[in-house]
Amino acid sequence: MATWASTGSGLIVAKNENGEKRTTQQIISAPAIKHVGPEFLLPHHHEHPSALENFGSDLKIQVAGCPSLERISNLPNLQDLMIIRCPELKVLEGLPALHRLTLEDYDMKTLPGYLQDVNRRDLRLNCDISLLASIAEGESGPEWDKFSHIKQVNAYADDDDNNIERKWYVKYTGDPFSFKTNINVSADASGSYIKALVGSKGTPAGSPPVKDEDPSGAPTRPRTVLGAGTPAGSPPVEGEDPSRAPTRPRTVVGNQNNDEPKVDALKDIGTSFIAKCDGLPLAVKVIGGLLRQKNIRRSDWKNVLNYSTWPVSQMPEELNYAVYLSYQDLNPELQSCFLPKSVLFGFERIVAMWIGEGFVHGNSCDLEYLTRDEALVTQKSEAGPTINSIPENIIRLSLENKGTESNKLAWSSLQAHISLRTLIFGGKSKINPGDSLSCFPCLRTLHIEDANFDALSKSLVQLKHLRYLCLDGTNTSRLPKKIAKMKFLQCIDLTNCRSLVKLPRGIGELRQLRYLSLVYSGINNIPRGFGSLTNLRILWGFPAHVEGDWCSLEELGPLNRLTSLDIRGLENVSYSTFAIKVKLGEKVCLSYLNLQCTSSSGGAHRLVKLEEQQHIEKVFDELCPPPCLENLTIEGYFGQRLPRWMTSTAIVSLGCLRILFMEDLPYCTELPDSLFQLPSLEFLHIRSAPGIKRVGPEFLLPHRHEHPSAVENFGSGLKIVVRGCHGLERISNLPNLQNLVIVRCPELKVLEGLPALHRLTLEDYDMETLPGYLKDVNPRDLHVDCDVLLLASIGKGKSSLEWDKFSHIKQVNAYADDDDNNIERKWYVKYTIDPFSFKTNISPSADASGDETEEVLLDKVEQV
Repeated sequence: MATWASTGSGLIVAKNENGEKRTTQQIISAPAIKHVGPEFLLPHHHEHPSALENFGSDLKIQVAGCPSLERISNLPNLQDLMIIRCPELKVLEGLPALHRLTLEDYDMKTLPGYLQDVNRRDLRLNCDISLLASIAEGESGPEWDKFSHIKQVNAYADDDDNNIERKWYVKYTGDPFSFKTNINVSADASGSYIKALVGSKGTPAGSPPVKDEDPSGAPTRPRTVLGAGTPAGSPPVEGEDPSRAPTRPRTVVGNQNNDEPKVDALKDIGTSFIAKCDGLPLAVKVIGGLLRQKNIRRSDWKNVLNYSTWPVSQMPEELNYAVYLSYQDLNPELQSCFLPKSVLFGFERIVAMWIGEGFVHGNSCDLEYLTRDEALVTQKSEAGPTINSIPENIIRLSLENKGTESNKLAWSSLQAHISLRTLIFGGKSKINPGDSLSCFPCLRTLHIEDANFDALSKSLVQLKHLRYLCLDGTNTSRLPKKIAKMKFLQCIDLTNCRSLVKLPRGIGELRQLRYLSLVYSGINNIPRGFGSLTNLRILWGFPAHVEGDWCSLEELGPLNRLTSLDIRGLENVSYSTFAIKVKLGEKVCLSYLNLQCTSSSGGAHRLVKLEEQQHIEKVFDELCPPPCLENLTIEGYFGQRLPRWMTSTAIVSLGCLRILFMEDLPYCTELPDSLFQLPSLEFLHIRSAPGIKRVGPEFLLPHRHEHPSAVENFGSGLKIVVRGCHGLERISNLPNLQNLVIVRCPELKVLEGLPALHRLTLEDYDMETLPGYLKDVNPRDLHVDCDVLLLASIGKGKSSLEWDKFSHIKQVNAYADDDDNNIERKWYVKYTIDPFSFKTNISPSADASGDETEEVLLDKVEQV
């Protein structure tokens, strides 16, 4: 790539070392340039007639930020032109071979007139939402004549409110005619807006009305109609007036045949789909994607409408029927990517399992479609799994045994399924002498939870093809000594294996291992040579321990591919020089880091001597994370000050840090002085830090008058949670803080300097009255969890002593539990200021049990 240089009002074409013209030419920020064309690049081109014809062949030109540029002309073979923020450009001529034109300018109010002077194949446009809305009017819009002669147009605008780039679009082709947009609003007979459901792949199912669009005007732009083979379509919209049909022929997306009459004939069924989906855009979109696989026939659409899946009686509330129906319609090989709902899988486990299965490659998230029919068979029974009903040739099997001790599943009953590649098992089983895993020679994934697996542990080494091994919560006390023979292992999850106290020495030879979890296991030491696992990406529950002049932290030094690291037992590190050998700063892929001292975890603090406090401070000082870190947790730290890389200007290097947890800090007396300098911080959680008295830039910025902008930017889009901080007295001077959660902080007296506070949550079942600081803030939303006596007082409304503390807040939701019947948030008070509403189901005379309750729905405060 080359860049054109400005020489007054002309240009000099840049060439490479061989004197050849380069493929792409750029003109960036050249305010004096007015013309681009061979007349300036070839002042003697009449001496070389062929030069004019050849110049621009296979050339791409980019002009950006040239405010004086008026003309681009006489480039007969130019094929690709990009124009960015050149508002004075008026002429494009002499560009007969132009193939693609890209325009980007979020300030232009109309399309430039020079579009009518060239006839290119492809126009790409990035503009603001107002201009895009005008383009979306199609034939009836003022921009139509400027682009309708172009073969293909793709125009986009950003959703600035939700920070979504290129959310809104208009897509047009001239032949065959097609016009698609997700800024598509029509009016029904009453004049109210109906959100259009756009049948194009990747578009939102419903789009908001276009600003300033006339609801009374009949839209003449073509609308998209669902058809067979359409990418992610949607049914017709109920209430659309046929008389306001577009003047252009409507196009069935993804189908070259004119199937419009067929689709129109199914409008009544489409309306029924919308009703079944409760009007939810995602559900409608899912059903549209399902219908695109069907023929446009009344019988086929009715079959979907009448699927037995719709009225599933045991459907969880969080799973929409339409989504479940779509799953049932998937091919078996895609269903196999889903997991049984009876087992809880974290994101990292799912990824590790899919990599082991071969669905996802280690360096890719692309699913690899399987080459033969496969099925995931799930069996769950209170009386024990009915294993005899399962075919022997299946390759994926999930079993959950909730039976009694006398009704355990016999492990030997599984041994006939020699084709298994995946086995997921939960619950107790009956293991007889001689039972082993050798009957599963093809097994790649083995996930066992809460089972008596120890007798089978020795035979694990016979699973030569095993990639994924999870023994969560089992009674396993040993792993095979020859574990190095399991050379394909990529994931080992030993979470909650409390009987397992050591790892085999050969584990360091598993060079393909990517995931290792030792969290809450009995393992408290690591074998030497562990540092050979240089392919590790995720390492959780790594124990820090010392043997003579060797520390397990040394084994972390070579592991530079780690993306997630959890180190525990840091109080065992005897010298801070051991911490240096972790080489945290060199781990350029690390995004999550947990640093934990386990001796005081959970709040049961022992008395820590001053020398110990100073020692742990020095250890943490040497554990400075890399700049790429996004998520940091510090837990059980018993130093008085936080690490120096948090309390000095060094914290500026953590510019990517988004989430910061600080939990169980018994001796810490103040927050990091430079916390305000974290530009990307989104979430700050402080828990069980009794020594911290104040949260706010006045302590983070001792010289904040030198950096006034820092105070303004700190807390932008930030959520802060303070929990169990019994010494906390003040939260102040966070001008852009939007979400604040306060849990059991009884000494907090001051909230001030929080003008942008959107949501405030209070949780304290011991507080007898609402805190007085509520009068000093004005959030839009107040959420309170308290005991029933305080809630009864709040429920008195205007006559309550609490009224003046919350009546100025736009929306208040307060709850109390029914402890006698173990019902959370049974009692409530719900209040909004405009329009006024006050609702409660607790009687003002209720006692501590919440008795004597009645439903009270009041429309006026005088009725309280």
